[in-house]
Amino acid sequence: MKILVTGASSGIGRALVQQLVAQNHEVVGIARREPELAALREELTSPRFITRVCDVADPQTALQLVNSLIEQNWIPDIAVLGAAIFPDDIRPAFDLPLFKKIIEVNLFGVFHVINALLPHFLTQRRGQFIALGSMAVYRGSARGAGYPASKAALLAAMKSLAPCYRQKNIHFSTVIFGPILTSMWEGKKSFLTPTPEQAADYILRVIHRPKPISYYPLLSTSLYRLSLLLPDKLFVYLSEKMLK
Repeated sequence: MKILVTGASSGIGRALVQQLVAQNHEVVGIARREPELAALREELTSPRFITRVCDVADPQTALQLVNSLIEQNWIPDIAVLGAAIFPDDIRPAFDLPLFKKIIEVNLFGVFHVINALLPHFLTQRRGQFIALGSMAVYRGSARGAGYPASKAALLAAMKSLAPCYRQKNIHFSTVIFGPILTSMWEGKKSFLTPTPEQAADYILRVIHRPKPISYYPLLSTSLYRLSLLLPDKLFVYLSEKMLK
């Protein structure tokens, strides 16, 4: 299959690219950071893997990237949309410009790619978009406001699009992740925090068996949903304890 991956330079995206290339898929890896992409390209040394530097938060840049791939007769079967940032936009004070930047990358960055690819998926009458979500949509985060807000809006939009395009054989899937041992996770290592490689392996399952919403890992995401029974103040207190 031909698979496009945004956020390919680190974390889950990088691990996913490694697994996809190992399985002989044709992969285009997209990220803003050229040095990290170059390192990944040198590591994999595969003619089936190419990289493109792109800031998906810029709609024109995202459109130009997709158009350049189409001109080369490279239309992906699947787009895994994982580009995201998680800076602290709350402390020491709420930072509105940073909040907007997070929304631009995490939310609009996803839909700039979807908007550019969707007409081609409709033409070929098949395709799949997989967005990487977060359990932060249910509770927010002690680290910032923009990240959970962007992921909540992303989930709502993907849930709305999924039934609209299912009959056209175009799938909109959201994988809602609990804590994963990436650079975004500041908590302690434990059996509740899988590696990026394990998270990538789960995405592979979603590729082969599409569904609108899925949760990974099951244990931590189930516990998180149960935590909705706790008062917000208590939950924030416990979350801060975990991060220390």
